[in-house]
Amino acid sequence: MVPSFIHFMKPVMLIIAENPKIHNSDVAEKAAIALNLSEEDKADTIKSGRPRYIDRTLWSLTYLRQAKLIHTNKGHSTITDRGAKHLNNLPETIDPKWLLQFPEFASFHDRSPNQRQNANSDENTSQVTPTEQIRQVHSTLLESTKRDLLDNLKNSSPTYFEHVIVELMLRLGYGWDDKESGSVTGKSGDGGIDGVVHQDRLGLESVLLQAKKYADNTVGIGEVHSFIGALTARGARKGVFITTSTFSKSAREAVEKASTVQVSLIDGEELAELMISCGLGVTTEEIFTVYRIDKGYFEI
Repeated sequence: MVPSFIHFMKPVMLIIAENPKIHNSDVAEKAAIALNLSEEDKADTIKSGRPRYIDRTLWSLTYLRQAKLIHTNKGHSTITDRGAKHLNNLPETIDPKWLLQFPEFASFHDRSPNQRQNANSDENTSQVTPTEQIRQVHSTLLESTKRDLLDNLKNSSPTYFEHVIVELMLRLGYGWDDKESGSVTGKSGDGGIDGVVHQDRLGLESVLLQAKKYADNTVGIGEVHSFIGALTARGARKGVFITTSTFSKSAREAVEKASTVQVSLIDGEELAELMISCGLGVTTEEIFTVYRIDKGYFEI
């Protein structure tokens, strides 16, 4: 029987520490060996058809990544300085309670109702209905996907990120054509404009875009003022400033006070939500339908 995913976390972390820049598929195979999984265990699948041991390896990677114990880039994982520091004092089983000591994981945990429930073994899960449990699990999955999306964007090149924001705008319905009306324009001397989406075929009405791929830095009022100035210099009336991080309070206030242009600020949290809603950078793995008896059908 394939053990629960928390029993995968310690072996997965040790495997990554011993194998720098190992591909995640190789992590799964080494984890199967470390946990003495049989061929029958490895043949066990979840509803989507994915082998259960691979699914649990991926969830282990997600949890360890949220705690900043490992770093993943383009399907390869490495141990972080924090992870290396804790290698000699790992508990017998790494679980959410132990991971809560790390602020980044605590933040992820606080956003996910189901995580709070799982981390507290004394809480009676029977206090919530099955439907509520499904919603809680869905919330956890959604939060994890959002974090992973942002991590991938932060690890991408600036040019790739610029292409992402243009495609996002087109999927949101901006532009007269879903292929021809948007383009990346970022280059030296562009005044900070990274992309443009033409609302009509003649380009008489356009939305200018700026992308800031930050890991932690907050976008301040100076950068927003520069963007507003670039819009004004080009005679544009609409602009969207997108970042993988956050905007300062003063930056948001500057946008509210702008009288000659309309500017929308999209931070990392909203960016991830918009990408998921548009199906950009994500795929649907499974769909669960909850049924209820139609009492009217049985009325005689």
